[in-house]
Amino acid sequence: MTRALLIFITGITFLACARNLKETDSQAKYTFSVKGWESLGTQTLVILDATNPSAMDQQITFTVNVINTDGQKFSKDTTIKFARDESQKNFQLIVDTEGEIEDVIVSAI
Repeated sequence: MTRALLIFITGITFLACARNLKETDSQAKYTFSVKGWESLGTQTLVILDATNPSAMDQQITFTVNVINTDGQKFSKDTTIKFARDESQKNFQLIVDTEGEIEDVIVSAI
């Protein structure tokens, strides 16, 4: 009886330790990219894509810089939130701009 109790306690200890290691062994990871943009006169529509491969509740703050052919920068910040069950989000952002757009650069803060 004592031997069975010792085996039972040892088994429960291993299971509890394995479960704790699994829950804490993760990092917030994400990827993002610019899928495209379109000039709408005095505004630019930026189409973005973000993924959540780590399947975590997390929020990501982006800075979107739109650069025109004269070298002027127009910036806007935005934040998206991922739930644990969301793996990908596509979203659009409107940035007030001027002139012909040359490039769009997105960076995570």
